[in-house]
Amino acid sequence: MNKSIIEELLKENKLTELALIENLHRENLNPIEEAKSYQDIIKSSNITQQELGNRIGKSQAFIANKIRLLSLPKEIQIAVAQKKISERHARSLLTIQDKKHQLMFLDRIRDESYDAGPNQQNTPNPTNP
Repeated sequence: MNKSIIEELLKENKLTELALIENLHRENLNPIEEAKSYQDIIKSSNITQQELGNRIGKSQAFIANKIRLLSLPKEIQIAVAQKKISERHARSLLTIQDKKHQLMFLDRIRDESYDAGPNQQNTPNPTNP
């Protein structure tokens, strides 16, 4: 490949990364959009979660926890994006392995307004549906 083509691709990649990072600083970004942005930056820039965290002033664990939200069923991601449930509720649903049970608890969270506070006493217990 021609050296100038490689340099141009590198510039384009940096511009894409910069645009994605700039997008993250928007105040109205929901947790799912934020997670997708982190994932896009990592893929397009071929960097680790740790490297991304260093670039934007966040921990690797923070980045990982956001990206983990994308492993939830679409229905749950939509509920988080629309603020029907909190990000903390969504993270608690990640502890449930079975997607069917995750969706069942999603309905319970929405219907019964479970609290996902620091002690999570009122968060649905996956062992006691």
